[in-house]
Amino acid sequence: MNLFQLGFGVFALKIYGLLVAIFFCLAAWHFYRYLQKNGFPTTFFVHHFWRWVLGGVLVGRVVSLFLDPSLFAEHGLWSFFLFWRGELYFYASLLGGLACMAWDLRQHQMKFWRWLDAGVASFLIAILGIDLAGFITGHVYGKETALPWGVQYETFGVDILEPVHPVTLYAFLLHLLLLRWVAGNLKTFSHTPGRLAKLTALMFFAFDFFLQFLRADATVMLSEQFRLAQGIDFALVVACVVALRRHRKPVE
Repeated sequence: MNLFQLGFGVFALKIYGLLVAIFFCLAAWHFYRYLQKNGFPTTFFVHHFWRWVLGGVLVGRVVSLFLDPSLFAEHGLWSFFLFWRGELYFYASLLGGLACMAWDLRQHQMKFWRWLDAGVASFLIAILGIDLAGFITGHVYGKETALPWGVQYETFGVDILEPVHPVTLYAFLLHLLLLRWVAGNLKTFSHTPGRLAKLTALMFFAFDFFLQFLRADATVMLSEQFRLAQGIDFALVVACVVALRRHRKPVE
């Protein structure tokens, strides 16, 4: 690996974080506009959204450092602020953000599931941006493949020099189809708050479970075949199935 590849790899890691931040802001703006058009209290959103973001960042970062203790050992408390190293753990960030959101909505006697349904499309827009960022920078890459659409990366951080599965493009296409389905069913599920979010989550985590088999980038492994993310995906899919079976009575 030459100095140009090393320099490009470091640059790519920073670009990945920048792209994720940009798409997150676009998704937040989309969420705000949807709430505005559909009669939700946007003042409440503006005053509390930062709390949801902060909750997601704090929980996601703490779990990320827990899974990679070497970073904390090297930099101590400063490691919390080195977001270009270790980043945020996705599932923990999602849990932290949703927990803060649920708390604030409950305190103001608002319906959590209605708000969650309203944010599903915006969430998928952010995910589509993360998919593209991962593909452009090689931050997430697949296993080696001989298929004609294999992608070859020559950058620091990608251990395979041969063409690999464009796993982030696979994810992008699946998430785009899921977004189209959500957009076409917003009114269909308007009388059953939460059902749209649960169905979307079921498909989202099921997609991710199978896509994880094609990934080759370094993540926490449960065994030689299964990643920690797949264990979480499986548990969340089961939770969604159970929740949907209990969620049958329409809300007037």
